Amino acid sequence: MSGKIGSSFRIFLRNSRGNVTMLFALSSVTLLGFAGIAVDIGLAFNEKNDLLTSAEASALATAKYIGGADRALALATAQTYAALNRPTVDNLVTDADLQFGKWENGVFTVGENPNAVRVTASRTRSKGNSLKTTFANFFGVESWDLSARAIAVSSSPICILILHPDHHDAFDVDPGARIDAPTCGVQVNSRHREALELGRSSYVSVKNIRVVGGFDKHSTATVTPTPVTGVEPVSDPYASLSPPMNNLCGGAKDVTGTVTLSPNLAFCNGLRIKGGTVTFSPGVYVVKGEFTLENGASIVGQDVLIYMEGRGSDLFFHSRTSFNLKAPTTGPYAGIVLWSDRENTKDHDIYSKFGASAEGTIYAPSSQVEFENDVVWEANCIRIVVARLELDNGSRYQASDPSTNCRNNINKGNARLVR
Repeated sequence: MSGKIGSSFRIFLRNSRGNVTMLFALSSVTLLGFAGIAVDIGLAFNEKNDLLTSAEASALATAKYIGGADRALALATAQTYAALNRPTVDNLVTDADLQFGKWENGVFTVGENPNAVRVTASRTRSKGNSLKTTFANFFGVESWDLSARAIAVSSSPICILILHPDHHDAFDVDPGARIDAPTCGVQVNSRHREALELGRSSYVSVKNIRVVGGFDKHSTATVTPTPVTGVEPVSDPYASLSPPMNNLCGGAKDVTGTVTLSPNLAFCNGLRIKGGTVTFSPGVYVVKGEFTLENGASIVGQDVLIYMEGRGSDLFFHSRTSFNLKAPTTGPYAGIVLWSDRENTKDHDIYSKFGASAEGTIYAPSSQVEFENDVVWEANCIRIVVARLELDNGSRYQASDPSTNCRNNINKGNARLVR
C-alpha cells in the first residue's frame, strides 16, 4: 500500500500541472497572510493617529491646570477629552499618563515650576485595552500595545500689547526706563524692522518679548530674555466690544477737594481734577474732551471704567498725581479701567504714579500713550493695550507678581502644542 502511495506521489511530482497547482495554493496562503497582516498594520496606524488626537486634545484642555493644585480635576479633564475622541475605549489616560513639568529648549522635564503638561494616551495589555488583531493572530500576535504623547505649553499673560501694525518704534523704551515683570510678557505687533526700541541703559526683565518685526537695542541696554522676532501678531482682545454711551450731559468740568463723583451724567465738557482726593463711585464714566489730573490730585474707586469719547479726547496726568482705580469685575467691561475712543489718535501723556491698588487695562487702540519722566507704575494688575507706547526717561513699570488671578490677563490660558 505504501508503495502505491509513493508511486502516485512521484507521478504527481512529474506532472507539471499538479506542481503549479501546489505552488499556487501555497503562495496564495502566504499572500493572503501578508495581506491580512497589512490590514492589521493599517488599522494600527489609524488607531495611532486617533490616540495622538486624544492626547493633543487632552493636553490642550488640561493646560489651564498648569501650576494648580487640583490634580484630580486636571486628570478628570484629560480623561474626558480623551474619551471624546475614542468613546469606545476605556482607560486611555490614567494618573500616570498625566505629567506637569518644564518645557525648555525642546526638552520636557517633570518637576517644579511647571509651564507645560504632557499627556500620553495608550492602549496596552496592562490596561486591558490593547488593540486586538485579526489576521496577525494566526501568526501568534493577538494584540498590539499602542501609545501617543502630546505636550502643551500654557501662554504667559501679556502685560503690554502694542497694536500698531507697522510703526517705527511702536514700543519705545527710552534711556533709563525700566520694566520689571518677570512672570508676564510683551507683544509688539508692528512689522517694522525697528518695531521695538531699547534705549541706552534701559532695563527689561519679563517672561518673554515677542515682536512681529524687529528690534533695535543699545549696547548698554539690559534685556531678559532676548526678544523673539518674526512672530504672529496677537489680535486686539477688545476689538468686538461696543463702547459705552451716555449723552446725558451735566458732569462738572472742574473738581477739587474731597469729592465723590457719580457716573450718571456724562462729562461733556471734559473732566479736570485740580487737587484733593476724588472718589469714583462704581460705574461707567463717559468723558468727552480732556481728562486731566493736576496739583497732586488723587483718584480712587472700585468697579470703575472711564471712557474717553471722541476723536479729540485727551488724557494728561500731571506729575505727582496718583491713580488708584480698579476696573469692573463683572459685566461687558470687566477688566478695563481706562478706555480711549477707537477713533482717537491723540497722544496721551501720563506723569502720574500708578499705585499698588490700581487694577485694570488701559485700552487706547489708536493712540500713543507716553509715560513721561520718572513715572512709577507699580500696579500688579495694570495691563496696557495701545497702538504705541513710550516709556520715557527713568520711567518704571514694576509688576513683581502679576498673578494668574488678575481678571484682565491677556492671552492667559491659551495653550499651544509643542510636541
